[in-house]
Amino acid sequence: MFRMIRMPTNRFLIRFYVTISLFGMLIVLILALNPPLTGGDFPWRRPIIGASFASICILGAFASFFPKRCAVLGHSVKTRNASPRYLPAKSKGHHPDCKYFSSHIINAGGHALCAGCTGLFVGALISLAGALSYFFLWSNIGGASLAVVLGSLGLISGFAQFALRDLLRTVMNVLFVVGAFLILMGMDQLAKNFFVDLFILAMIIFWILTRIELSRWDHDRVCERCRSVKKECEL
Repeated sequence: MFRMIRMPTNRFLIRFYVTISLFGMLIVLILALNPPLTGGDFPWRRPIIGASFASICILGAFASFFPKRCAVLGHSVKTRNASPRYLPAKSKGHHPDCKYFSSHIINAGGHALCAGCTGLFVGALISLAGALSYFFLWSNIGGASLAVVLGSLGLISGFAQFALRDLLRTVMNVLFVVGAFLILMGMDQLAKNFFVDLFILAMIIFWILTRIELSRWDHDRVCERCRSVKKECEL
């Protein structure tokens, strides 16, 4: 049995990610109220932005569908005789098979799935369908400002999903991804500006990184409450 030593999440880094993410949301809301009226538009703007966002959705869906490939993002430990990052062999989904992680798991058809990854996967599929429809089929929509507001609320709910359990955690992660799409769609309709769209895409990537860092922090917090970590991980 390996003795496992926790590598705690950098709290300064967490604060940095959250601060920049919230500041980015504030800028988005300001742009929604005062969108630039000229410049930044050309015939291929929408297909380029749509294809870029679709790529993010596809990569995100792939990462969510194969959570073990990304498990090192969530369970950061090092052992005396093993590699710096190690996931216990006994696991559910990509979480340790431990009562402290029960709120992170949902059961579907007898299979244990990560609640967060399942929500992110479903949200990515919904957002991908929405992006293909909006950027390549539809020309205009109504309620662009409302879409930005609802999208911001969806993002915030995704950041706050760690206080929830099971299916609710899954739903909040769906809203997180769909919220990002609503913000991009709403701002594209309001501004019709390539550089504004690029800013939104950059913020979406940063929001995803923030979500990952918050997930690492949440997992570290769960393990810190587990008495076995002070001795040896039983997994």
